[in-house]
Amino acid sequence: MSRYFFFLKQLSKRLSIRASAFGALAIILALFASYLAPFVPKEWADILGNNAVDEILKIVASSMLIIVTFSLATMVASFTAASEGVTPRAARLLMEDKQSQNVLSIFLGAFIFSIISIITLSTGYYGNQGRFIIFIFSVLMIVVIVWTIIVWFEKLSSLGRVHETIERVEFTTCHTIENTIGHLIAPKQDPQQGEVHFDIYLDAASYVQSISLTSLQKIAKDHDIHIELKVMVGSFVFVHKPIARVSHASTLKNTNELTSSIQNCFGLGSCRTFEEDPRFGFITLGEIASRALSPAVNDPGTAIDVIASMTRLFTKLDRFILDSTNKKSFDRLYLKSFDPNVFFEDIAQPISRDGASHIEVVIRLYKSLKAIERLSSQTFGQTAILYQKKVLDRALQSLIFEDDRALLQKTIDEIEV
Repeated sequence: MSRYFFFLKQLSKRLSIRASAFGALAIILALFASYLAPFVPKEWADILGNNAVDEILKIVASSMLIIVTFSLATMVASFTAASEGVTPRAARLLMEDKQSQNVLSIFLGAFIFSIISIITLSTGYYGNQGRFIIFIFSVLMIVVIVWTIIVWFEKLSSLGRVHETIERVEFTTCHTIENTIGHLIAPKQDPQQGEVHFDIYLDAASYVQSISLTSLQKIAKDHDIHIELKVMVGSFVFVHKPIARVSHASTLKNTNELTSSIQNCFGLGSCRTFEEDPRFGFITLGEIASRALSPAVNDPGTAIDVIASMTRLFTKLDRFILDSTNKKSFDRLYLKSFDPNVFFEDIAQPISRDGASHIEVVIRLYKSLKAIERLSSQTFGQTAILYQKKVLDRALQSLIFEDDRALLQKTIDEIEV
């Protein structure tokens, strides 16, 4: 996707934009009732009393204002709890939750619909037939509100909780891996020698949040060039660091336009995001485990939950690697080499460091690394063995009680059998 499309996609994740869209839809729906009025039989319209619709709308308007205020206060408290008790990176992911945003937007839309309808009814704009349409809309809206409140209460019971946050980060990371693994582990091509080349730079220091490989491939074909990517999603780029190198066999015309087109294929921002950056998901999970293992929190159970998520993610990553042979290739692009083993640095390294004095964490992490070592693709085998040794070395230096050392050795012997 281009930089502008990426910007619009990020904008759509903001609560204010989604709420504004639902509010505009409510206004349109309230005013559209007059166009449907001629289709309503007059005998149907006479069934309703003059004040029936007005009373319903007043009840909805007053109740929705209270519910919106309550829901916003609850969400803010949940996000604050997630930032302080889990990690601020995970809280940002919760803030972009579509279900929560849709719920608040529905409540706000119902409030706006009620207010606009009350004002319009007081002017006599609708007539009896229009009132009947507003009545039907109000009944349907109440059904939607009741169902939304039921779903919302269930959501509030887990919003911001540690286990729910871990599951959310794991799900998002898995989805990101599935969407990006095709080009992350694709066979790398070496830049052709003997060609003329020039580098592409950015105007400001930023994080690379998105790279549109499809757009870059199209640009390369249209201009008969090759593009070597110098960065990956998640990289922090300085103004003097090139993001890409353009190689061409002959003189190019209008290189400024070409440079601008290539720059627009990079989505930039002030922080990393989960959408196309699988490493960021592993980093966030590692932060959750590290905070849980800190002396102030002392919650090894959360670290064990993170280890379980890590095991599932590596298992799914292994399956994606085995199934990635048919992914789209980009013959005009030279992709920066990516080693999937860096994920161990993001999650296994901090857990082995901060959990070395917790025997239950050490044992669970060692078992997880042993399981990852034996995955089908054999991609992570050597690195898993290396980190098994790191886990043992750290544990032997941190475990003071001799029975803990004996239990660790017994566990290792049983696993190796």
